[in-house]
Amino acid sequence: MTAPDAPAPMAANAACDRCGAAFACGAQAGAAAECWCMALPRIPMQDGAAACLCPDCLKAMLAKANPPPGA
Repeated sequence: MTAPDAPAPMAANAACDRCGAAFACGAQAGAAAECWCMALPRIPMQDGAAACLCPDCLKAMLAKANPPPGA
């Protein structure tokens, strides 16, 4: 249950450029400053990706780009 003053979850409005999964993109909804991806580190887009990635794909790319020390 959400708090009464919490914003409603954003509806899926984008498809991941990598896997095709539907997800909510704040930038495409006109709320770029509130998009979930703004809380994650920025990385250069790879593989010719030109659009947003879903949370799972972006987190996987971050993990690959920033492996834990000693890995």
